[in-house]
Amino acid sequence: MNFFRLMLLFITCLPTCSAYTGLSMQEIPVKTLSAEIVPHSLLISPDAKRMAWFIHGNENGKKTVQLVLDGKPGPSYDDAISSDKSVNCLCFSPDSRRVAYIAQRDQRWIPIVDGIEGTPREEIWDLQFSKNSKHTLYRVWDNEKVFFVYDEKLYQHLERYREVILSGDGRRVGYTGRLKRKFFAGFAGPGAKEYSGGFRVAFSPDSSKLAFAISSKKKEHVVLNGTPGKSYDYVDALSFSPNSKHFAYFARSKTAAYMVLDGVEKPVKLKEVVQILFSPNSARTVLLSATKTKDCLWVDGKVSKEYEGIENITFSPNSRHIASIASRPAGSMILKDGVEGKLYSNIAQLSFSPDSKHVAYSAMHNGKWLVVQDGIESAPYDEVVDIRYTPTGSLQAYVINKNQLVKLSR
Repeated sequence: MNFFRLMLLFITCLPTCSAYTGLSMQEIPVKTLSAEIVPHSLLISPDAKRMAWFIHGNENGKKTVQLVLDGKPGPSYDDAISSDKSVNCLCFSPDSRRVAYIAQRDQRWIPIVDGIEGTPREEIWDLQFSKNSKHTLYRVWDNEKVFFVYDEKLYQHLERYREVILSGDGRRVGYTGRLKRKFFAGFAGPGAKEYSGGFRVAFSPDSSKLAFAISSKKKEHVVLNGTPGKSYDYVDALSFSPNSKHFAYFARSKTAAYMVLDGVEKPVKLKEVVQILFSPNSARTVLLSATKTKDCLWVDGKVSKEYEGIENITFSPNSRHIASIASRPAGSMILKDGVEGKLYSNIAQLSFSPDSKHVAYSAMHNGKWLVVQDGIESAPYDEVVDIRYTPTGSLQAYVINKNQLVKLSR
């Protein structure tokens, strides 16, 4: 082999950089994906060391589907898997050690956790791990009723469970639901308790506090750790701060509306609030107001512009900046501290860098997906699977182009 052929081989083996003149990122080929992969099913674990996806197959003339975990195909199931990961419920545990999903056999849905099949059901959704990765929770539809399953134990004393959430330590399940036209809220686990008329439930991050919204005699109030609060015409958006020291909710009377923070009423010029979000340092709040047609934000006493939708509200790690995805009829844009970014067909995966100086997201333009940081665009790709910042502040992404999985790094 001559010198020039050796140099050519050396160059082709090196990681490349995107030729795009915008956001330059190093491209490292990871894997060639088979043509049988279910579109948009690839999932990267939280520690970025594992990956899973679904593939189509055929056994004796019958269409099948399999989960491929860390490159190893699992058992075959009926080909009813959706390309929407929220429908398959494919998820890794927060510690990346466990994986769960649902699959269909003989028109029944089966939960599969760590390769072990659970009880088949008519429908299953909201399959999730607890924050400590030790417990699982999901809802099921059977015989025209909605129940929930916690660590493979079925809870069915109500007819329709509307909301189910896990405490931070995973030891209790908060729920709301109804039985014979009556509404209830409560929790299962140590010290289990239930309230008649309950319609909202929230745990503090440290699991030490529990709040319910209760409706009684045409009025509504909040119960915090067993203590009832003031009655209003309407309450909603129960929220605890990250340090678990503060509690807020939205309340409205006939003449005024408030954010009630630690029992103190703070007037707000909003009619409806569906979410209250605390900053990482627990010192600031942002309120999301949503009506049938418009959404807006209430930040530091000021109301934002109205949009057709606002989602993915995110504080920077230093709590100084707020970003979100806002939608217009023509597309979506990033809002950062109230400033509108470029309009795209779609936007997803919004995140701040650890030093709070940068914001990154994926955006669709002309049918292709881009990695965007601070408004600067990467080269276009068929799909952006994952975007994240490393603890040291490096921007990393996994993208797919022509069945080639590529890792981008900057």
